[in-house]
Amino acid sequence: MSLLFAPRTCPREAGAECRQKRRLRMEAAGEGPRGSDRARMPHRRGVLLVLCFLAAHAAPGEAWTDADNRTWRYWISNGGVCLQGCGSPAEGELDIPREINGYRVTEIGELAFAWCTRLTGVTIPEGVTNIMESAFERCPRLARVRLPASLARIGIWAFDGCAALARVEVPPQVAEIGEGAFGSCGEVVLAAGNPAYRAESGFLLTKDGRALLHCWGSGSVEIPESVVRIGDCAFSGRKEVTRLTIPAQVASIGEWVFSGCGEIREIIVEDGNPAYMSRDGLLLTKDGRRLIRGRNGSVTVPRQVTLIGNGAFEGYGGLTDVTLAPQVVRIGVDAFRDCRALAQVTIPACVTNIGTDAFRDCPALKTVCTEAGNMKRLKNLLVASCFDVSGLTFVETPGPATASPEPAPGP
Repeated sequence: MSLLFAPRTCPREAGAECRQKRRLRMEAAGEGPRGSDRARMPHRRGVLLVLCFLAAHAAPGEAWTDADNRTWRYWISNGGVCLQGCGSPAEGELDIPREINGYRVTEIGELAFAWCTRLTGVTIPEGVTNIMESAFERCPRLARVRLPASLARIGIWAFDGCAALARVEVPPQVAEIGEGAFGSCGEVVLAAGNPAYRAESGFLLTKDGRALLHCWGSGSVEIPESVVRIGDCAFSGRKEVTRLTIPAQVASIGEWVFSGCGEIREIIVEDGNPAYMSRDGLLLTKDGRRLIRGRNGSVTVPRQVTLIGNGAFEGYGGLTDVTLAPQVVRIGVDAFRDCRALAQVTIPACVTNIGTDAFRDCPALKTVCTEAGNMKRLKNLLVASCFDVSGLTFVETPGPATASPEPAPGP
């Protein structure tokens, strides 16, 4: 049966986070290449913003109710069904129908089942060729996914944040996997003869080995010498990794690459790398201006840093206090998110932008230090980043924060 409907929106907090995070993820997308998805969508910044707006603001479309009284939302696209989700958040085991109203289901749409926190399993039928951007993002209980042999494309962030998904079997015809597609997931098993990708030694790589899309290794991990690009979310959530070696050939590292990787005690950047360096457990760009990955403990950010990267300290449960360098102007999205032991942060007056959710889920954070005269402006920046400042104590410092000396130039 077909009828008009009011589509499901994300839960209030999740929906807001979805829109806010993508707005800033899109800003970050302009900082470097993002693989085939970026080439396919050169204006993804505007496109994703529109998609998130539509997902959260109930644009009407088609709906169909099956024999089990479950309502499915969909659009007709190129003679097939692009599935947009269910009438209410999906939960438990979900068998996606092969046909709706006589039309074959061919695509799972953007954000179709994102934030379905009670979804545990999904079977996607034959005939589906495309799983689109963020289709199953942040489904934390999703532990089983069955992908059809017909599948050709898995979009960016398609299963990002599905931490219970310990193993994914990818069919042989999949020729495009977006960056961050399996962020925080486990092992990716490729069918023999895949034309575009290979899986080896705990890594998902492009066929030529130049791009690393996902890691499920543990302990001491060495990135293959062939890699020149580490994609978005490639190591996200890998708490089992304790030591990491980045080869000299790596010239590009994406966003949120090391979020939730607080157990890495040592990062080694091989001599001769032209783009990156490691110092005191921190991963930095060679010029020292961008901090890509933080560490646990008490951290004083090196003096030359101007940007704290997206997700740089996210999920680092042993981080206790941070003093930002006096040159820092921007704190990225999710930069200190879920740092549950973080009690104090010193933020200099030169900070002009604090990314969405930069300090979300930091229950121990009670003290923020900044220069005299910067209180009101800093409070406004924190509020704009979706942080509740009501429980904070602001402490005035007499001048710029004391930071460690400038990093020594690399070889």
